[in-house]
Amino acid sequence: MQRFLTTLLASAVAALTVAQASAQSVNFNNLTPGSLNGQDGWLIEAGNQQVVLGSGIDVTNVVQGSSSSDALRSRGISPTAQNTAVWQFDANLWSGNSAAVFGPAAADGTTNVAFGLEVPGNGAFSGQNTFYIFLRSSDYNSQLHYVAAAMPAGTGSDWFRLRMNVDYAAYSGDGAASFYDEDLTLGDSSFAPVAGLQNINLGLTANNLVFTQPTDLNDYFIYQAGSELDNLSFTTVPLVATPEPGSVALLFGIGIAGLACTRRHK
Repeated sequence: MQRFLTTLLASAVAALTVAQASAQSVNFNNLTPGSLNGQDGWLIEAGNQQVVLGSGIDVTNVVQGSSSSDALRSRGISPTAQNTAVWQFDANLWSGNSAAVFGPAAADGTTNVAFGLEVPGNGAFSGQNTFYIFLRSSDYNSQLHYVAAAMPAGTGSDWFRLRMNVDYAAYSGDGAASFYDEDLTLGDSSFAPVAGLQNINLGLTANNLVFTQPTDLNDYFIYQAGSELDNLSFTTVPLVATPEPGSVALLFGIGIAGLACTRRHK
């Protein structure tokens, strides 16, 4: 009996310490084609992106960026003290000079980490379409840090579903990110890790980023030009778990049962 109670108590304690995930998503389907500014909490901070009727894969409305002007948009979300996060969105590049980037941001639109795709690439990938993980050092217009990997040849106009897994506690608090892609145009049915963009040290402390704490992130962040975005989503796991009422009741009941059992065996 004592062994059974010990096992049951351990299970209850585990239930109390399991973090409860939170998920949010945006698909733009409830928005009116035209300017995104002012709709559903979105704000234009630069450029002239539009909400347009989509023609891609599994899209009704998408956000389309001008081919000649970049833009930054943010939409308020509920701040969450998160330890890990999964960010995901769909995008394609339809112009010769385009970018599609998505990530968390603070209330003023600044972001410390984001991810996406862009053409042309930089550095070793000059002239090629690339997948990126971006890091900003102080604010949106300041120093840019990035790691990149070449996209498969001939897929620049494909619709991709992109995912970034973030662990803010990794590397002693500097954070780590891993990038995954799924080519919807080619009919991929699962995510594949992007080589060269796995377990990347985000350097949140080393790069002196303004917003290094997950609790500061309460906005979506979009940066794009000559691209289309859709189906933004993220899932977070809180730093501190909130016990469910049922779990508390279970633990209390086990305690009472244990006391009763102890008294009966004396």
